[in-house]
Amino acid sequence: MFSASKCTNGGILKLLIEAGGDVNQADNDGFTPLFIASQEGHTDIVAILSSAPGIQINQAGKDGSTPLYIASLKGHTDIVAILLGTPGIQINQHTNDEATPLFMASLQGHTEIVRLLLQQPNIDVHKNPDGDSAIGRATQNNHTEIIQLLNCALENGSVHWMGYLMVHVKQIEYNQV
Repeated sequence: MFSASKCTNGGILKLLIEAGGDVNQADNDGFTPLFIASQEGHTDIVAILSSAPGIQINQAGKDGSTPLYIASLKGHTDIVAILLGTPGIQINQHTNDEATPLFMASLQGHTEIVRLLLQQPNIDVHKNPDGDSAIGRATQNNHTEIIQLLNCALENGSVHWMGYLMVHVKQIEYNQV
């Protein structure tokens, strides 16, 4: 299953699934074939795996990262779209260090992925327990379009965003001294 998820041969993968292959089997780091395909940008493989019977779409590796997290981090917009369309996807699931897909897409400047994530009805744009936020991550790298998108999301959610932004601007100023 892992070899098939690392290449782009969907036919072999389909045969393995039909033969009863375990689509949720993880490697030593807890990563599944779906995670590997999401990381490598294999859109067709992700489509096959995400619709496989019994797929655990939110299965995380030992570090807490999920297929949605890694696709958001790597900038694989089409894969994020597929995963978001999969029943049961948990868009706010965080890693062991409290990072979410939205945080990482914001940090990396993946505007279209941020847009897709913000369209989800239950997206959490607030700070995590460590005091970090997506807008703080976008501000770190001066991703102005993402900052604007997040501001709109915070405003539309009746959340006062200026405090979030000012805290992170002060952190950046402090770190530059």
